Amino acid sequence: MGLQIHDPRGSVGSPAKSLAPSLGSLSGKTIALFANSKPNADVLLQAVGDQLLERTGAQLMAVEPKNAALPAPEEVIERLSQDVDAVLVGSAD
Repeated sequence: MGLQIHDPRGSVGSPAKSLAPSLGSLSGKTIALFANSKPNADVLLQAVGDQLLERTGAQLMAVEPKNAALPAPEEVIERLSQDVDAVLVGSAD
């Protein structure tokens, strides 16, 4: 039995999904604040949203809290894809 050397890097495939294009600027954009309904997620998102509003003038839209253990309902995802330019998701405990 001889010495066998394995490459630890493995093989790298192409990514399954591509990133969304950059918005460039948040000025004039609508950003959804999407909390996962865990304690303080809404507090965290609102603080970040307030900073974005102050710095960029972006419009903010809060998304109704959802059950953190379940995916967002399809109608929520559809509405977000039509009504906002970006979604900020917050998870906290």
